[in-house]
Amino acid sequence: YIETVVEKMRQNLEQIFKKEEKIELRELTLLGFDKSSAYIAVLFLMVKDDIDIVQEDFYGKLYVKKAQKSAEEEVAN
Repeated sequence: YIETVVEKMRQNLEQIFKKEEKIELRELTLLGFDKSSAYIAVLFLMVKDDIDIVQEDFYGKLYVKKAQKSAEEEVAN
């Protein structure tokens, strides 16, 4: 089940990142994910270095954005 949710999240985020730099974590529930599934999927994608979670202000909103890879990581891939 988790692998399916993670793949759906990855596909949705790819489409979002074509138009937007980031999306608020809370907004992912508008894509049909419940809060728990969205958060878990985002964590799995973070481990794979596909995305980052950023927070602009302490206690502020959490945003999901495409991971910034260093030049060394790009060469290794």
